[in-house]
Amino acid sequence: MDATTKTTRLLGAVTLSLLAACGGATSSKGGGAGAAAIEGTVVGAGAQALSVAVPGGPSTVTDAKGAFLLADVPAGASSLRLSGAGVDASLSIAAMLAGEYRQVTIAVTRTSASERCERTGTEFHGPIEVVDGTNRTITVAGRLVTFTDATVVRSGRDAAAFTDLQVGQLVEVRGALQADGTVAALLVEIRPDPGPGDAPSVASHQAAPSSRLAASTTR
Repeated sequence: MDATTKTTRLLGAVTLSLLAACGGATSSKGGGAGAAAIEGTVVGAGAQALSVAVPGGPSTVTDAKGAFLLADVPAGASSLRLSGAGVDASLSIAAMLAGEYRQVTIAVTRTSASERCERTGTEFHGPIEVVDGTNRTITVAGRLVTFTDATVVRSGRDAAAFTDLQVGQLVEVRGALQADGTVAALLVEIRPDPGPGDAPSVASHQAAPSSRLAASTTR
């Protein structure tokens, strides 16, 4: 078994424990240029054929299973409006980062909506702004990222360590956004500096979201 296979299995094994730590808000792929995306599932009476919209931004309709995908979400968007089938509710969310990919589960009643944070996954990227070796945290795209013994650090296909992280490095972070706005990291990957025309896009995440944040789609 090579190192990549071992890492993949480890990620699947610890994702649930990280996401279960979430107690409130949420997040995913951000910190760079480009529109963001929100993929999710609405549960509760009237969850099917429900309009899900970013006020002043894109909108979509849930399918027969309550699933939806909002593309071209503007950076800074911090609420969703759900309406139709006797439902009229708003939901505050953590502000979206540019290029972020987020997976959420939303419970609705006729007049209210709440986020099931334990099922929220986040993926975003950006340069490291601060490295705190004492507390084993880094700051990326303005978000404090915390490390545990289960956090995997990689540099490309190679294993790396927290001590390899430096201010200015471009990294991709996957994990769970906590109620206090910090991110409990599952994976931090050091990426090469992007060249001209190499700006990441949300499309790659839309193509295979389950391979990125498999546990957040577990019901």
